[in-house]
Amino acid sequence: MLHGTGGNGTVMYDNSGFKEIGESENILRVITSSLRRCIINEGVQETTAKWNSQPAENWFYCAYVAPHDDVKFLKEVLIVKRN
Repeated sequence: MLHGTGGNGTVMYDNSGFKEIGESENILRVITSSLRRCIINEGVQETTAKWNSQPAENWFYCAYVAPHDDVKFLKEVLIVKRN
């Protein structure tokens, strides 16, 4: 499960209802947190929790920020959980 911009995995786990569903249905939940990144969002610089979802959205990284490969990270999480 992925949180939205500005969120985090802990809040998602505690407030989404998936904790209780997983416990009652015996379902494994993987709830992660993105990195906090400096971005320019509609012309305004901010530092926020953000998945690397460009170019689908209307924001870009601050000049000194190197993007991380969140897809690679999520694939690695799934491989670890599968084993």
